[in-house]
Parts: sequence; structure tokens; C-alpha cells
Amino acid sequence: MSQIHFCVDTSSVINPYCSSSNDASINLNVTGGTSPYSFIWSDMSGTFSSTNQDIDSLLAGTYYVLVTDTNGCTANDTVTLLPGLEILANAGPEDTLVCFGDSLILTGTSSGAINPSISWNLLGTAVSSNSTLNYTFEDSATIFMILYLLFQSRLVLFKTQLR
Repeated sequence: MSQIHFCVDTSSVINPYCSSSNDASINLNVTGGTSPYSFIWSDMSGTFSSTNQDIDSLLAGTYYVLVTDTNGCTANDTVTLLPGLEILANAGPEDTLVCFGDSLILTGTSSGAINPSISWNLLGTAVSSNSTLNYTFEDSATIFMILYLLFQSRLVLFKTQLR
């Protein structure tokens, strides 16, 4: 009896733009076996499932597929989707106590962005367009929210609050 080669492989993978976007997709290529095939997709968290050959609108994470042909033979594959853009704005602890006359240096970094436009905003007003902000506080009784904004085509991300 001859053995039929049965294999599944990803023919196309598009990673998500950033960690919070669901714009990723996986296209699957099946060779061998005997059609028709059934598909069972799941993810590591157990919150995703699909019976389609190709899947889209995916978040970053690890996805598993089990393919069964008409004879009950199975093949599987695993795909890990990684975000293309990561952003970090670091001011130390989540809430940082500053007093009148204190200075604070905030550094925002990103990887994966192509020529992003950066803006540090304090109380709704842009105060810098550099990746590092050095700010001296003139009022110790106000709660300040400083946002690190990174703009690239369809995305605006922000992080950091100071008290």
C-alpha cells in the first residue's frame, strides 16, 4: 500500500501592525491527502476558533490548525503572529510624584514604525516633538497627564500619566 503525502503549510502570513490591532491574517496551503478537507483553528488563549481554511482579523498570538482529509488523515501547523510596532513611554513608576520646580525626563521609544511623527502633549497642548521630553513642573497642586503620541498612517498610541 502506498502512502499519500499530506501536508499543511502557511502560504501567506501578515503580522498585526501593533499589539492591540486585529489586522493580521494567515492563509493556509494544503498539499496531498484527499479532499475535501476540514479545518479546526484555535489559539493559545482558547478564545479563538475557526473552521475556515484561511483566517483574518487576528491579534498577535500563537494559532494552531488541525486539518483532516476525507480519509481521516490529519496534518497540523502552528503560526505565531508578532506585532510589527512596539511603543514604550517610560517615566518610571506608573504614577510619579513631582513637586514644584522638579524636573522629569520622559523617554518614549518605538520599534517597527517607519518615520513616525512624535508629540508629547501636556494638558492637551503639544510641548515637544522629540523622543525625549525634559519638563520642569511649575505647579505641584495639579494632576498632569502627559501623553506620548506616535502617529503613523492609521494609528495613534499613547501612554503615561503623572501625578
